[in-house]
Amino acid sequence: MLTIHFHSPCFDGVASAVVAADFLQANGGDRTIRFEPVNYDLKSVWLSRTLPPHSAVVDFLYHPSAGFWADHHATSLLTPDARADFESRKDEHFIYDPSAPSCAGLLWKHLAHAFGHRNHRFSPLVSAAEKTDSAAYESPQEAVFGNSPAIRLNHSLALGHDAQLYSVHLAALLLKQDIDLVLKEPEVSKRVETAEQLMRKGLARVQDALRITSRGIAVFSVRGNGAIIPRYSAFLSAPDAPYSVGLVKEGQRAKITAMRNPWIEFPSVDLGILFSRYGGGGHHRVASVMLDRQNTGSAEAMLLSIVNEVESSMDKIHSQRRQTR
Repeated sequence: MLTIHFHSPCFDGVASAVVAADFLQANGGDRTIRFEPVNYDLKSVWLSRTLPPHSAVVDFLYHPSAGFWADHHATSLLTPDARADFESRKDEHFIYDPSAPSCAGLLWKHLAHAFGHRNHRFSPLVSAAEKTDSAAYESPQEAVFGNSPAIRLNHSLALGHDAQLYSVHLAALLLKQDIDLVLKEPEVSKRVETAEQLMRKGLARVQDALRITSRGIAVFSVRGNGAIIPRYSAFLSAPDAPYSVGLVKEGQRAKITAMRNPWIEFPSVDLGILFSRYGGGGHHRVASVMLDRQNTGSAEAMLLSIVNEVESSMDKIHSQRRQTR
């Protein structure tokens, strides 16, 4: 049994799990694969968690007990000890590049270079992960309303009530079938249709709640119950905003996400590092933090604090640029 822990619900996490499973099966005998979804609500206990024997971790935090690890998040090495442990490894099965656009793409390149392994059947899946995880869309409209198989599969992951279980099912399907065929699976196509209906509700809620700060940041706080809040929704209404910061409350839980506008060129605040101070993490240009029921009461205060930090960091970047001219 090989357990693959992967970031979920996340299209890049699913794609990374599929690429890793294909490689590990091909190079480790006919193993039985078990997909195990993980998310950042485990961050505080991750390093103390006991992983099953023969575990791999992809698109998620480094764990010293893993026999295979790949990630591209700048905040993946949680402690100095974890960093030292990773840096002591001289093993091609440990793969890290925080500049990589996606973990699936990082795996795709590394496995071919280091092991001569590349299953071209997964090329469309990897290309899709590169696009979705790096926000390489032509416009906010494509990001939200795009009709490609990858974008629609990504929408299906936004249904939150059983997203973890569905991520496992989706990874198992994609390991065996091409992305176009997976989209036609009855459960998947029904889920996509439902997600897109709920996204339209979410867009209306964001539009009603959106406010623009004096520094141009698009900020919103909404209830997600009965709707899906698309990550790029604020930029549909505020295409010139440099950042969006949104709070979505779901029952006893909440999530704050910040994103740099990918359609405007300017020096970016490192959102991943900023969010790590709040118990979250992510990339340079997009990050989030999950709040459990014990912390949801302070969610609005945290939202305001994050907005203030983003604005303060913007000022520092502008000041440094003026000094170097």
